[in-house]
Amino acid sequence: MTLAVTRPPTARVALRGGLHLDFDYPSQLAPSLVMFGDVIDPEFAMLSDLSPTDWTFIDVGAAIGQFSLFAGLMPQADVHAFEPSDANIRSLVHNIELNGLSERVHVHRIALSNHTGEAHFPTASRTYLSRLDFVGPATISNESVPVRRLDEQLSGLGIEHVNVMKVNVAGAEPEVLDGASGYLSSGRVDIVILLMGESSIPWYARLRAQNFRLGFYHPGNRTFHTVNIVDEGLFQAMPWPARHVLAVSEGAISRGVLDGIVIAAR
Repeated sequence: MTLAVTRPPTARVALRGGLHLDFDYPSQLAPSLVMFGDVIDPEFAMLSDLSPTDWTFIDVGAAIGQFSLFAGLMPQADVHAFEPSDANIRSLVHNIELNGLSERVHVHRIALSNHTGEAHFPTASRTYLSRLDFVGPATISNESVPVRRLDEQLSGLGIEHVNVMKVNVAGAEPEVLDGASGYLSSGRVDIVILLMGESSIPWYARLRAQNFRLGFYHPGNRTFHTVNIVDEGLFQAMPWPARHVLAVSEGAISRGVLDGIVIAAR
């Protein structure tokens, strides 16, 4: 309510661990984030419960940095944030510096998909809705950006193994996953945090076939609730307030990546 009345050019929200996230108002306003902070994402609570050390995090669709900052708090974390929008990049870099995480969080101005080349990236007036194929009159910019496959980017960075890959790109998740298929199919990704959406339904089955367990995390009882559903029924199985489906590789589970967390069928 205060923001709607005062309409400041920028605003700040407090996150867990003493983090602060600045955003442009109103273009980068995420109402749930302002109201609840990152408590709204149970996936963050799971990573805190795991207390990972020396992990590599990949943030696809980093926006203004909510996930990248949280991952950067993990001991010895190496975080790579991918974001194509100039408007978001400015806020992302500012927030990384604001929280003293420049040495841990590396920013890449690239759009990730299942092909390589150049493309125009239209930034939506609500920047978190932006995607390569966004169509609509409500845009604040339309810039040329490099488009790459995540497989080739990770290889070029010398990253052989990814502990956590978060993908939230406003419905274009299937193209990103397709561009990361080499790493996913060869067991080089432990945990995928994937925005729920109808466009990703075929990928739920593909991840299951590539030896990932699908499910959701409940922070109250520290339980990873696994599901066998790979169609629209997954949406009904999703508990509030989860917005992402988790995919954890069987190889990572056997190595003890979820030690200390209960695994139960939902």
